[in-house]
Amino acid sequence: ISRLVKPAIYFGKDAIMVETLAEDSAAVLPLLEKFSNKDPSIAELARVVKSGTFKATVSVADDLLSTLGSDAPRNPAATGRAVVAAFGASAEAANRETITVVKGNSGFGILLMGGVKLGFPPFVSGIVKGGAADANGKLKRGDRLVAVDGVEVQEMTHDEVVALLKKAENEVKLTVVHDTGLLKEVVLHKGDSGLGLNITGGAEQASPLYVSRIIAGGEAAKEGTLRRGDMILEIDGESVASATHDSVITMLKGKSGPLKVVVFRSAGGLERLEMSQVEREHAEKETITSRHIVELNKGAGGLGLSVSGGRDQGGPIEISDILSGGAAEHSELEVGDRIIEIDGHALSKETHDGAVNILKDCKGVVKIVVERETENFKTVVILKGEKGLGFNILGGSDRGSPIFVSHIVPGGAADGDGMLKKGDMFVAINGMNVEAASHDEAVALLKKSVGSVKLVVRPNLKEFSKVQKAAEALARGSK
Repeated sequence: ISRLVKPAIYFGKDAIMVETLAEDSAAVLPLLEKFSNKDPSIAELARVVKSGTFKATVSVADDLLSTLGSDAPRNPAATGRAVVAAFGASAEAANRETITVVKGNSGFGILLMGGVKLGFPPFVSGIVKGGAADANGKLKRGDRLVAVDGVEVQEMTHDEVVALLKKAENEVKLTVVHDTGLLKEVVLHKGDSGLGLNITGGAEQASPLYVSRIIAGGEAAKEGTLRRGDMILEIDGESVASATHDSVITMLKGKSGPLKVVVFRSAGGLERLEMSQVEREHAEKETITSRHIVELNKGAGGLGLSVSGGRDQGGPIEISDILSGGAAEHSELEVGDRIIEIDGHALSKETHDGAVNILKDCKGVVKIVVERETENFKTVVILKGEKGLGFNILGGSDRGSPIFVSHIVPGGAADGDGMLKKGDMFVAINGMNVEAASHDEAVALLKKSVGSVKLVVRPNLKEFSKVQKAAEALARGSK
């Protein structure tokens, strides 16, 4: 404001002497309105200056500056912080209320979310229709909970707050701040590609439901309100605070016409989303250990592998490289495999040089036992869009291979939360095992899925690479 006011007013030929921020604001507003049609940022500034919140902040600032006096040293940054803190405190005090709710037959009829472990204070996420809080009428969805029966709860976990409510016998006194700015309501219209957003989380993942992605050019992006990290509380008046991921996907798919979505937005929402995704990805990537027996015919080129580790090096004997032209090149052995035995000779107590000598000394057909850690199966649920599931498949029993994800369509349904990957091998589609299915059978299962599809897959990039190369060679040969 002062940047605009000083050159235009203080130094104009008809200088106006103004002493308060309120006068500054009133003086500059006509200038802002005059040039609003020339620059969107000026139009937005004019809107802010006319808002009630701005006027209240200016009033607090003028009171503060008046109290300091004209001779007091001024630090603009410190003054600004003090104004914001003072306004915040006054706004919270004005919006604070203690409400007494009498317990009904089904409890207090209040749904809560938040808590210190989640990184944001507890708040009222829903009011049960027909319940005690609904009949009372004073408690609102989005109210931030400050105290329960006089006990401060802003630093408590969700479970601790719930326990306090359960202790209340006939009635409970809830001190809340009516903080509706935390809630955002948006009406979305379905386009050709659905709502244009992806979600993650759900009760089965012990996580709230979050908006994980806003698809560029989609309906949610065009509307402009929703952000990645927003927590979804309600869809068309129905609470989804404790719903599963699958049930919400089914709900979204089954709805027609405009959808009213209510979300909770806080400063740490995006960080919590990313943390939940990291934790979920870690949980879904627990490893399984499998044992493989491989026989190699040691020829002139040797076994064709190098090893690392050993008792003297503080780790197991592992295959560190598979050499071109050797016997191991076209075997099932992989870099990283732990060698357990060579021709019945256990390597668990061998030094590195001892293991190398055993490999050098063996002749003819060599029997090698290895252990391998692979990522466990993961379950992926994809909401089917107007343009399908957004991925392509390769392989099938009729083509002599398992079925793999060969391509993820950018911006498509499967591209949402990044769980499905190129090279993932199909185990099941909607509960039906497809490890021995033909390509056409798998396609038919995917096409007939309604609303969403539930996939069980296992990463297997090495096998996928072989199948892909074979398919490319076949395609070249047919031209």
